[in-house]
Amino acid sequence: MIEDFKVKLIGSYSNQEQAFNNPTLWAHIHIKFEELPDGMLYSKSWYAIESEDNPYRSTTLELSVSGENVIMTPYNNLTNMKDCEIVFEYVNNSWIGIN
Repeated sequence: MIEDFKVKLIGSYSNQEQAFNNPTLWAHIHIKFEELPDGMLYSKSWYAIESEDNPYRSTTLELSVSGENVIMTPYNNLTNMKDCEIVFEYVNNSWIGIN
């Protein structure tokens, strides 16, 4: 279950359409998810006008299973504190998350 979740999540994303449609409300950002050697995930977000090497947010993500759900526990990389968990449920061929 976790491997299926990872396969669908790992990659690079952008909100270009949202930002270009309403630039006064939305900055153009990039988000990248990658797997770490220990099996945890790492995500980082950066502004399109900046470099990937200068993210404004980075998070380590621990994944676990609870019944039919995948639980994502984010850790703030600046404070190493646990943030709010997100519970993902597989519905109609998509993972839907609620925190």
